Amino acid sequence: TNTGNTVLEDVWNLSHELQLFWDVTDDIFLTTGIYFFASDRKQDFTINAFNSQGRVNKAANYGMLGTFLGFLGPDYQTGHRTLPNAVENYTYYGLWGGDAEGDLYHHINTNYIEQTAIYTQAEWTLNESWAVKFGLRYAEDNKDVLERRGYYFEDMFPFLYVGSFIKSDALYAAYGLVDAATAQANGITDLAWVNILMGNATTNFVQSPLAYDPSLPLLNPTNPISPTCAYDSVDCDTPMRLQGIPLGGVSLARDSKTWSKLTGRFNVDWTPNDQTLVYLSYTTGYRSGGFGLGIADARTATPTKITPLSYDLEEIRHTELGYKGEFFDNTLQVFSSIYIYDYSAYQDQVTVFDSVQNTYRDIPTNTGDAVNQGWEIEGTWLATDNLTINANYSLTQTEYQDEVFLLIDDDFRAPSSLYGVYNYDLTGQNLKGIPEHKAVVWANYSISLPNDSRMNLAAYYSFTGEYNTDSIDRAFDTLPARHQTDVSAIWTNVDGSLTVRAFVDNLFDNRNFRALGSGGMGNNYRLTGSMIRDRNFGIDVTKRFGDI
Repeated sequence: TNTGNTVLEDVWNLSHELQLFWDVTDDIFLTTGIYFFASDRKQDFTINAFNSQGRVNKAANYGMLGTFLGFLGPDYQTGHRTLPNAVENYTYYGLWGGDAEGDLYHHINTNYIEQTAIYTQAEWTLNESWAVKFGLRYAEDNKDVLERRGYYFEDMFPFLYVGSFIKSDALYAAYGLVDAATAQANGITDLAWVNILMGNATTNFVQSPLAYDPSLPLLNPTNPISPTCAYDSVDCDTPMRLQGIPLGGVSLARDSKTWSKLTGRFNVDWTPNDQTLVYLSYTTGYRSGGFGLGIADARTATPTKITPLSYDLEEIRHTELGYKGEFFDNTLQVFSSIYIYDYSAYQDQVTVFDSVQNTYRDIPTNTGDAVNQGWEIEGTWLATDNLTINANYSLTQTEYQDEVFLLIDDDFRAPSSLYGVYNYDLTGQNLKGIPEHKAVVWANYSISLPNDSRMNLAAYYSFTGEYNTDSIDRAFDTLPARHQTDVSAIWTNVDGSLTVRAFVDNLFDNRNFRALGSGGMGNNYRLTGSMIRDRNFGIDVTKRFGDI
């Protein structure tokens, strides 16, 4: 089955801010404000199954199996509910009635956010060299979410309830299978039996069903059943079901939560002269909690209710010592700082054990304390009236500091079918997605042309060091270091209303990965990766109308 994804989003935002600026004295300046932000985001996401042999777009033909499934209740008699008919806080399963669009999965979720804040900051100039800043901010985040999900799946769980009726010697004998023991000995599994009853497969006899010898194999032991239509058929009314009984699921989950926090800032500036600034700052902040919308495992379920899984707010304490200086008649600027971000309840998406539901789930959650610390430096040099050169570098070290045990089932070196799943403690490991080394160098040369238009020649080089794409430190899903060089020539007319740019991105055609992923037993531990674009070039034209 080929699949394709479609994502449609509709986002509405509104923000208001009212500020008061007050010179309390010649040395004290006060900024106070109130802030309001609202956002309503709607996402419509589908996974469409192409070439599914009719499994998804057509209603399933249950054959004789449908008689037994009807004992499970009305939903197993009339078919699955559609997305608009989902009932809040419940998940319903039923017979698959087909989807004309071929949607294997479809969710529609809405996320309404309101944030309000009040803040104040005082700046006190002590003398010509020293100044301090102190600020406080109180913010409150309210989130109201709703998500509808509809999906096709195959599962054997209904067979747990109706199997006792099906697995009778009389019914087996009616199909020429002698009895349950003989059928099982000849390779008729529960899944094979489901396909036989649905009319998706027939048994492969190696002796006449009219004159069989019960002491001899009745079926071909290496291939006990054959599909009614070929596995490579483009379209079929009775396709083989490879995982279980075809069913449709639909659910609607809603929840709302509020998070709030008082945060602050303290900063000391030292300016010994007009070309030098040294500062020390301490800032606290937070990122509000949220919900795992669109994530398969991110649901909280009880026997009577389902809700979207939520995670708590993340707190941060930021300390930074920095320097800014100018040299050589202000033609060279240098910025540098050392910093530490200290997190509590760090937000991450990992596969962890859910003690409530007694299972592992891939969910967004709080992983405890973490730290991100490093050093940054940047310099800009006005080498001539026409040439500007900039370079920056950052060194970053990160660490998970609390015990967080992850499920490991995607390591091809220890297949879970042989060794089972095992836990991995994140303590001391690097935060995912953050390289230790990053650097950028760029240069721009500006040329004045005779007609007063301008030409800018630019070159840009970036280096990003290797980093983990998962929270687990493993070589096979560590993103390799990447290099990229881009060049461009930009012509701008005299009044700036017309710009023509010719460019070459990834000049040396480096093979750079954007992301890596590892599979599990279900797809033979397949490693996947997405690439940054190969070398590409082009010309674009920008025309501006009205005042520039």
